[in-house]
Amino acid sequence: MNIETIRYPSHDGIHTIHAELYTPADTETAPRGVVQIVHGVAEHIGRYRSFVQFLTARGFVVCGENHLGHGPETKPEDRGFFAEQDGWMTVAKDTAALSDLVKARFPGLPFVMFGHSMGSFITRTVYLAGLTSLDGVILCGTGNKSKLVIGLAQRICKGEIRKHGAKAESAKMEKLAFGSYNRHIKHPRSKNDWISSLPAEVDRYNMDPDCGFPVKLGMYLSLFEGIGYIIDPKHIAQADKAVPVLFIAGDADPVGAYGKGVKAAFRAMRKAGVKDLSLKLYPGRHEILNDVAKEQVQADVLAWLDAHFAAAGRN
Repeated sequence: MNIETIRYPSHDGIHTIHAELYTPADTETAPRGVVQIVHGVAEHIGRYRSFVQFLTARGFVVCGENHLGHGPETKPEDRGFFAEQDGWMTVAKDTAALSDLVKARFPGLPFVMFGHSMGSFITRTVYLAGLTSLDGVILCGTGNKSKLVIGLAQRICKGEIRKHGAKAESAKMEKLAFGSYNRHIKHPRSKNDWISSLPAEVDRYNMDPDCGFPVKLGMYLSLFEGIGYIIDPKHIAQADKAVPVLFIAGDADPVGAYGKGVKAAFRAMRKAGVKDLSLKLYPGRHEILNDVAKEQVQADVLAWLDAHFAAAGRN
């Protein structure tokens, strides 16, 4: 595949967003469509290279950006922080801006957004708010929380910000957000064992200098505000009901409440009238693209893309 770096201004008016565009090595055949990958918290787009290679080898253009506060190009003082104001929507708009840039490069091709974990929440925001037009949505490792839980988390976080400032780290918030995720794992080797049942994948994450860094209080608050946005029925009701949505997750993923949260998000979209919804749970933990069912996940994603966009881009 071919790799191109794209840089464009963030909606925060300060920073530059680093993105990558991946195109198939076969330049003689027209691409079939575009898949935009939206990464999760405390990681970066480079972690998806294997999945990118899978998709480009099958004729898809792929793109993805590093969110504000993420990626090797981020300054140490900015790591783990979105923005001083409207951090969640700023990141969602930055994500949609890449969509528009790539769509301009490949007009007429179907455009699918694939979001993992926090990236699935960002993708849901882009989709529900209509920040850019999408032909398909894939939500990987997503979840759902009650309005009560999110409201409580926001109040606690705001109290911490008043005490320490938005750019401070907080062991209290880290415990609240991630502290229970290893609870059902016997004898965990590290605090990040919940991401995959494969020790080598957990080690790869732990050894990556651009993964697992502390999230600052401002980003926690933005995340809670974002989840509050996507669980609001009035926002779900605004979704383009004709866009097909695929939910995929691990059956041992604590982010999705071991499947319960994924099903709750699915039911909320079905209740709102989204016409084409699919859901599948796989053996494994949070990162199903880096777990025991990886090959099946990739095959199923390809089958879903084929079923919805089989003729797209073919000569």
